[in-house]
Amino acid sequence: MENAVRRGLAVWAFSHSAHRLEKTDLVEPVDRDARSLDDITATLTGTRAIFYALGIKDRQEALIMDSDLDWTTARPIILTNSQKSRRSTVLREPSYWRNGLVSRRDVACYLVNAVEDGLDIRTDVVLTRS
Repeated sequence: MENAVRRGLAVWAFSHSAHRLEKTDLVEPVDRDARSLDDITATLTGTRAIFYALGIKDRQEALIMDSDLDWTTARPIILTNSQKSRRSTVLREPSYWRNGLVSRRDVACYLVNAVEDGLDIRTDVVLTRS
């Protein structure tokens, strides 16, 4: 979220703890039920990107993938707190998916690039360090 805001992208923070987030010009906390198709549809109308990390991801992924939205599912391997390495790799073919490490900062950078540049629309990718 911080990476998107730094780059000027508006963020809707769809979260169980949305009430704890501060609303700003670029951050809109959304306190709705992430398991509800109606709530998800209402929230996502007009949205450019969806970033989420919730325990109910399988149901959300199915709802999003079955919708008319453009989506990209980025699957980071083992996340680290290290600095952005600029050496991350986007693995697009499932036959090449493998385990590895990737920094949270590299993942955030890819996600914002994917939104801004229209990368990997309607597909899954794995993110790992080169």
